[in-house]
Amino acid sequence: MELGATVCTPSAPGCPACPLREVCGAFAEGAPEAYPVRSKRAPRPHFDVAVGLIFNASGEVLIQKRPEDGLLGGLWEFPGGKVAPGETFEAACRREVREELGIDVAVESAFHRLSHAYTHFKITLHAFRCRHVAGVPQALEGQPVRWVAVEALPEYAFPRANRRLIERLMDERRNPSHFV
Repeated sequence: MELGATVCTPSAPGCPACPLREVCGAFAEGAPEAYPVRSKRAPRPHFDVAVGLIFNASGEVLIQKRPEDGLLGGLWEFPGGKVAPGETFEAACRREVREELGIDVAVESAFHRLSHAYTHFKITLHAFRCRHVAGVPQALEGQPVRWVAVEALPEYAFPRANRRLIERLMDERRNPSHFV
């Protein structure tokens, strides 16, 4: 019998009908409504993440593949990472791109900001339009890097937060007057 679903429910415990009431601690205390005791969840950590939508002279955008063995392994992403304490979002974008790909970019403008929740943490993703200034992009951890036409981005597997940026890029291409 499923006592927890039918008899001993948290909002209305049916102690008179319960076959275990003689051995029940909650019944003996006279406060069955106080059980089960629920512990408070620790708040999910929050991180600010800055990413660059890095465009080359041909209008292609730079993407990189995430390492296979990590979080969201094997998916493609826009380069970037966590913002350090006291760092501006733009500076974090430049630093992360330099650290990950060994190139310099000019952060030209804010593109979009969005919130996203994962199972164990939350992020606010700050995306910037960037222009490739110097260097040959090479993933320092050896994962693939590609220049891709914006229209081809849907052909690649991206995490949900990055797909939301792609949707916005595609909308902007279809309806440029809405984004002026």
